[in-house]
Order: sequence, then C-alpha cells, then structure tokens
Amino acid sequence: MTSIGLPHILMGVELILNAANVNFIAFNHFVEGPGKITGQVFSIFVIVLAAAEAAIALAIVLAIYQTFRTIDVQETNLLRQ
Repeated sequence: MTSIGLPHILMGVELILNAANVNFIAFNHFVEGPGKITGQVFSIFVIVLAAAEAAIALAIVLAIYQTFRTIDVQETNLLRQ
C-alpha cells in the first residue's frame, strides 16, 4: 500500500498550477501576439495565488501534525467521524 502524505498532495497542486501558467503563456504567445501581456498577467496572478496557497497549506499541515502527530493522510480519520 502506498502512503499518501500531505506534502505529496501539495506538490500535486503546485504542479497543476505551474501547468496552468505554461498554458497561459502559450495562450498569450499564439493568440494575443508578442506585444500583448495578457498571459503574463494571468501567470503572475496564479503565482500570487500559489504563494498564498502554500502559506495556508503549511499552516494546515502544522495544525494536522500537532493534532495527530503524523502527516499521513490515511491516519488522519478523526474528521471523518
């Protein structure tokens, strides 16, 4: 059985956000043209959201660790009851 930890979940979310940034930049290059910065503005917005998400996620990970003394998602089943 594979252990799924909170850091793995957070890394997955960050990868999804980075993929969205690449799509915004490609969209800007092929649709708007080299003179427009629409894709770059969207990418900066996503980067700011990712930084806020990382700060909140770190607080959640620390709170879960203080409560359960583990960061393994499978062992944190108190919220399910």
